Amino acid sequence: DDRDGQLGPIVASYMNKPCVSVVSGVFVSGGTAVVHKEYSAGMMGEFEVDLPAVLGIQAAKQSPRYAPVSKIRQVQRTASLGESGMGDLGPGGGSSVANMAPPEKGAGAEMLDNVEDLMDVLKDKGAL
Repeated sequence: DDRDGQLGPIVASYMNKPCVSVVSGVFVSGGTAVVHKEYSAGMMGEFEVDLPAVLGIQAAKQSPRYAPVSKIRQVQRTASLGESGMGDLGPGGGSSVANMAPPEKGAGAEMLDNVEDLMDVLKDKGAL
């Protein structure tokens, strides 16, 4: 669930199962799993969750790189912001659109009417 993290909790609520989103690591042992959940600024949480559970797995191949908080604070103390008008940009300043085209059509998507259909698809794909 890469966009806004809503699919996992919604599916978990319909299934009445626990849910952990933004998971970057899973270690299963018996009827529980220890999961690593990513937070901003490179923070990591470790949770133990009873199985079965719904996990929203982080899709990145590598963990994101976060700027250290000390560096952010350093920039806050030393940086200053100023205002510029469009005339200050000079000739060719600003932005322009070079090309526009409608998006390419893909295979399309199947719209499901209810949760039962979603559960059937997940079962067929081996996700449940």
